[in-house]
Amino acid sequence: FYGNYTADHYVYNAKTRSMITHDRKGEITFDQQYDVITDCPLGVDESGVGFAGISKKFCAGEFAELSWVDYLRLHESILRLMAMTGLYDYSAFESMDDTMRHLDGVCPAMIKCIRAGGTKDEAKGCDALERKSRVFYDKLLTQKARKNIDQRRKKHRTAAGASFPEIGGGAITNVVATSIFGSAR
Repeated sequence: FYGNYTADHYVYNAKTRSMITHDRKGEITFDQQYDVITDCPLGVDESGVGFAGISKKFCAGEFAELSWVDYLRLHESILRLMAMTGLYDYSAFESMDDTMRHLDGVCPAMIKCIRAGGTKDEAKGCDALERKSRVFYDKLLTQKARKNIDQRRKKHRTAAGASFPEIGGGAITNVVATSIFGSAR
């Protein structure tokens, strides 16, 4: 750790109003690392630093900086995915090692889908995320998690009242591309 954070951890930069990687600031220490999942966009540590519940491990190094709006939409989308799927912890995955190997590209695919939400390019902008979601569903989730998702999906309806699509067939787009903040454009 460097101070309270790993070098890849996202912290809030008030000057740029964005989330930046903490980098190697402060004295290095070695301690147990743990994951923080919160429904708040930011936690605040004892020194007043705002920190995210995600790091560049999730975004696989693609984003050294995320705008505050992109970060809020990403956080919101993750919470909506958790609510829609009922997956709130790592027990839903067969192997965390396999899951971590498949995270590459998920963060930029989510952000691309979020930005395309509500536009004529929504389906195209969310295509990569739908494909990745299908891999997660087919290869990484436990049978119990897949069954739970299927039961929840059958209960949901789209905004137009239609049956909720399958994972990989539009379900994730319906959750991720819709924002309480409105269209990303």
